[in-house]
Amino acid sequence: MNFEIIESRKSAVTKGKHFILQLKNLEREATKEEVIEALKIAYEYAEDNCFEKGRYRIAMSGAGERHRGNFHIHIILPKDDDELIRIVEKLK
Repeated sequence: MNFEIIESRKSAVTKGKHFILQLKNLEREATKEEVIEALKIAYEYAEDNCFEKGRYRIAMSGAGERHRGNFHIHIILPKDDDELIRIVEKLK
């Protein structure tokens, strides 16, 4: 596997867990095939490790400098009364 899962140094939740899935080799960009593989890995990890069935968030960040300079996926597993920030209000 070309990826690793590490605990985020900045957590989006207070009681739950926040992980980052990233390439092991940060010197290169992920291919489209690797991005698809990473999303599958993130989904399976979230499903297997969430504190409450089906309650998790997966968010992908591109390689732009504002996003640590490399492709990565956030896996956020809220616990108890942790709230996730609403990304959108409502789709029209």
